[in-house]
Amino acid sequence: MKGAKMSNYAPTISQLITETDKTGEKLAKYYEPLKEAIDKDKDLSDIDLKATREHFQNGTTFYKETLRKLKTLGVPARVLGKHKLLVGAYSDYADACQEMVDSINVDGHTVDKGVFKDSEEAQSDSVARVVKYTQKILIG
Repeated sequence: MKGAKMSNYAPTISQLITETDKTGEKLAKYYEPLKEAIDKDKDLSDIDLKATREHFQNGTTFYKETLRKLKTLGVPARVLGKHKLLVGAYSDYADACQEMVDSINVDGHTVDKGVFKDSEEAQSDSVARVVKYTQKILIG
């Protein structure tokens, strides 16, 4: 980490967060119908849980790879504390996403609604922290 420069660090952070956002946007078309069915306590037979779980897992795998990149990124000394907070929040986000994946039972064509909703709350909280720490790093 010694000698890391903000001119290299900041664009990398920005890119990783942008890619995370784009991944989330791609997953929305699978998330929205599932969330609506769960919220309205609808039958899940119209939802392809296998495809949904696969796409969620692919997204979560991407988030875990992004987390690995964040952990190994050269960090300027002046933002090291903020970076550690960002890594912690991003780790929480990736974990919450995995919980959502794990809430989907393809064979039984069911979703553990409690785990799903807890995951939503954890994702919302951790994303807010990721945004907060990213802004503190990039804007000051």
